[in-house]
Amino acid sequence: MPTNRDINPAEDLSVAYPALRPLIFNEPIAKAFAEQEDAANFWKRIYQSSGNIALACIFIAMLVFDYQVTLQSHYGASPLLAPLSALLVAVGLAAQLVLMIGKIKDRWLSSRFAAERIRCLKFQAFGVVGSSTEATLAANVADWTSRNMADLNQELLGGRSAVVEFSPAEALVPLGKPDAHIDPKLIQDASRVYGMLRISVQGQHVADYLKKAEDRAAVPAMFSEILFGAGALLTFVQIAVASWSTLHPEHPNVFSPLTDAWLAFLTLLMFVASAILAVYERGSGFQHEAERYIAYARELRRIRLLHAEEGVASYLDAVTKMEEVALRELHDFCRDVKHSNFIF
Repeated sequence: MPTNRDINPAEDLSVAYPALRPLIFNEPIAKAFAEQEDAANFWKRIYQSSGNIALACIFIAMLVFDYQVTLQSHYGASPLLAPLSALLVAVGLAAQLVLMIGKIKDRWLSSRFAAERIRCLKFQAFGVVGSSTEATLAANVADWTSRNMADLNQELLGGRSAVVEFSPAEALVPLGKPDAHIDPKLIQDASRVYGMLRISVQGQHVADYLKKAEDRAAVPAMFSEILFGAGALLTFVQIAVASWSTLHPEHPNVFSPLTDAWLAFLTLLMFVASAILAVYERGSGFQHEAERYIAYARELRRIRLLHAEEGVASYLDAVTKMEEVALRELHDFCRDVKHSNFIF
């Protein structure tokens, strides 16, 4: 499914609704959005790649260490294991330093925040229809866009502080009172286009990603819990064996030394893998993403019912409610990302 169909819709849409072309293709907003979208995707790839590299390297290094302290005396040492382990630890730590020193997550969050604020402005601009005629709509949209983009750009100069201080209620631009001589046909068309570009696209996005988010959240959490439980069980077995040997000195060896070594190796491996998966789950934020999508889908269903009503008042109310929901979802996204990281 193509992405950002709301910002870059099909050309046919403006052919079907030529009076609304200034809103369907808001060029200043599309250009500003594209810049922030590219930056957000770039920094997100760096963030996720660095985090995954760090976790993979540290896991393999711990696996080598686990072998050295448990099984090496039985199977022998390789001259490559020590330098390999040191190299992996160095790469893993370097990847985590890139995340911390480079402030990669903050760069991603700031760019994504800016892109989504610009997206919201495009659809808040649909409120201009309420005080415009077909002849004045293009000029009114251009003036509205220029003023509000200037305000947003000034706000975004704050960098991370713009994200920290973000308030959804303050970000919603008042739509104003509808014109007494409003064109009902213009409102009807604007309502239809807004529904297609904003409400339907957001609904399809949620439907497409909700199941993926739930699956991505469930898999690492489930395996982390299973591995931790397996590690706890193996620990209990080793404690029970040690207790038996202490209480029955005439039978000190329940298992062979090799079996004991394998038990120790697997126990440490289970706990290390469980910890790695827990950090991966926290850094990826899949669980929070799934919870947000569930709440967002519920709000979209409510907005659809409101949007089904006709009239300028219902239209402006639907736009206001939808943009309030979108801004709150952005606020929740920023909160979740701020609390996620791949750092041990």
